Amino acid sequence: MRHIAFKVEAAAQEAIRERVTAAGHAETNAHVVDHGYCVSLYITDPNGLILEFAVDHTSNNRRR
Repeated sequence: MRHIAFKVEAAAQEAIRERVTAAGHAETNAHVVDHGYCVSLYITDPNGLILEFAVDHTSNNRRR
């Protein structure tokens, strides 16, 4: 297995992104992709596992 995805709220995704950025580990390759149906934050852990933290657009629309 090389990839695992977690569904999270937007605030949790932003907090994770901030923590990874603050840690300063460039090898995490942290990046965000808007897939249209969700927005995903991808991070690579030290063992090469790709972690995805996804926020569904439908979840965001319900809060507005």
